[in-house]
Amino acid sequence: MSITLYQIADDYRDILSLMDDSDSADDPATLHQLVQDTLDQLQLDEQFTDKALAVACYTRELELEAEAVKATENIIRSRRKQLESRSEFLRNYLITQLQKVNKTELKSNQIVVRLRKTPARIIVDDETVIPDCFKETETLTHIRKNWMQEKLRLGVDSIPGVHLETGVSLTLR
Repeated sequence: MSITLYQIADDYRDILSLMDDSDSADDPATLHQLVQDTLDQLQLDEQFTDKALAVACYTRELELEAEAVKATENIIRSRRKQLESRSEFLRNYLITQLQKVNKTELKSNQIVVRLRKTPARIIVDDETVIPDCFKETETLTHIRKNWMQEKLRLGVDSIPGVHLETGVSLTLR
């Protein structure tokens, strides 16, 4: 039967609390039990260390695999953009050449090429002369957390609606 890391951590904590609570170390039975618990704790400590290191190694392996996938994604994304750019260039090149020779359609067994008019679209030449009835004003509020953090670090007692919080991170090398 395999014991999990969190079970080992709970057992470890329980033994430590028993050792801390034991005020009657003068009693031989209590002393014997305390020594036995300490030996058990040492075995738990080894198990905990082994399990924790295994979890850390597996975590690092996953992180490295994620980095490799990300690098591959970037390569594939770059290749996709190159293909799209080349395709767009060739599409525009073909449109220009068909217009030069006044052709609107080409056919073969593999493909049919047609030029067609697209729907009209609005091109804004000068925003300042457009009537207000065609304009919409948006208000964007951006909270500058870095400014608030700096003020709090410099000694401002508090800023309404915010507080500083410190977390814990894990470093794997």
